[in-house]
Amino acid sequence: MALQGIENSGIANMMHKPSDKGAAANKGAVDKDGFLKLLIAQLKAQDPTSPADSSQFVQQLATFSQLEQSIAQTKGIDTLSLQLSGIASNEAVSLIGKEVTVHGKYINFDGSNPTGFNANLTGDAASTKVTIFDSSGAPVRTMDMGAHEKGTVAVPWDGRNDAGVVVPRGNYTVQVEALDAGGQPVEVTNDVHGVVVGVSFEKGYPEVTLDSGARAPISDLVAVKASSSGQNSPLAGLDLSNVSALLQSLAAQSMIPKL
Repeated sequence: MALQGIENSGIANMMHKPSDKGAAANKGAVDKDGFLKLLIAQLKAQDPTSPADSSQFVQQLATFSQLEQSIAQTKGIDTLSLQLSGIASNEAVSLIGKEVTVHGKYINFDGSNPTGFNANLTGDAASTKVTIFDSSGAPVRTMDMGAHEKGTVAVPWDGRNDAGVVVPRGNYTVQVEALDAGGQPVEVTNDVHGVVVGVSFEKGYPEVTLDSGARAPISDLVAVKASSSGQNSPLAGLDLSNVSALLQSLAAQSMIPKL
């Protein structure tokens, strides 16, 4: 059964919506109402001398049923994603005033108390050098941390520059350079500590701002410290590293079955 050059498989093909890459990418998509109109038009235009094949008609009805199920599943995924986003947003706001650890490169020095951060080595390092820069980008302290095995390396800083003088209070940037035994760079990520002073949602997901000026999505949270009042944060001790990955997986997962 064909409609003026429109094959049965053509209707099924039009049902598969392309990924969201702009209006142009969606021109070939058709919703369930459009699918019914095409099916009815196809029946009306069939050749009376060659009536519709019942097996093909049943196949197209099954295709329509699958389309409705796909729409319902997609709506369910969207609803779940919104609920998870709402939960993440509420928990992010509750972090304000709490001391947290996030992936980043900014630390804050209060002018007197020692500070520091953690460097995460993805491989064994024969040499590790740490450089701390002030807000103008000038290096104030260089530390040779020596050799370290793969894993987390604690990097303390007493707030002094290379001359042994205490630097002014403020925000500083850290840089870690690690080389293996063959002189090849070892990839390093940093975990910094700070107090959450704000939460932003302008990028479509919760992003915390620390007193050091560092900004990080909630997925970059590594740890949350209990408040000084003795009452634990709702997120204290909770592993948040998979929150963003879960949301991204739900958003990227296609629930429309292939026909």
